[in-house]
Amino acid sequence: STLVSSPEVSEYVTEYAVAGTDSQPNAIASDSKGDVWFTLATDYAIAELDPANGTTHEFRIPQQNGSLVSWGIAVDDARNTVWFTDQTSNSIWSFNVSAGSFMRHQLPDALSSPYQVAIDGSGNVWFTELDGGRIGEITSQGSMSQYPIPVGPSANIPGTTTLTGPAGIAIGKDGVIWFT
Repeated sequence: STLVSSPEVSEYVTEYAVAGTDSQPNAIASDSKGDVWFTLATDYAIAELDPANGTTHEFRIPQQNGSLVSWGIAVDDARNTVWFTDQTSNSIWSFNVSAGSFMRHQLPDALSSPYQVAIDGSGNVWFTELDGGRIGEITSQGSMSQYPIPVGPSANIPGTTTLTGPAGIAIGKDGVIWFT
């Protein structure tokens, strides 16, 4: 769907309306054209905002119900693809902008809780599994690998809660994968 809105402008903030009365926008990223991509939880969709004209295009994820729980979205400008996490379906999704099509990359372990996503210089997609204790990679050819993170001694202290994470992820200009 498409929505054209007139932004509300204050001294420090420009606010754009999105489709739906309670769509719950969350994860956000921008592409090389300056368009802004974000997830819409209650619409189970992603959307693209063109700030130059206030137009928002919403792309509903097919055959999905409930709410999209996503904390990470990234744009691969070289491949014209948007990647995002989805805790509800335990998946990483890719959206081919040119074709208007989604592809689901299901994680093999239940309740992994994919959280953040980043793209390296080779077009490989990296993500964190908040409850899986792993980082993962989807190569530009589409194969998936998962890497358990080392657990430090603080995770074994009696009376403490279970360690969760990793959460955030970033790719350094030298290709090093950083995560929190």
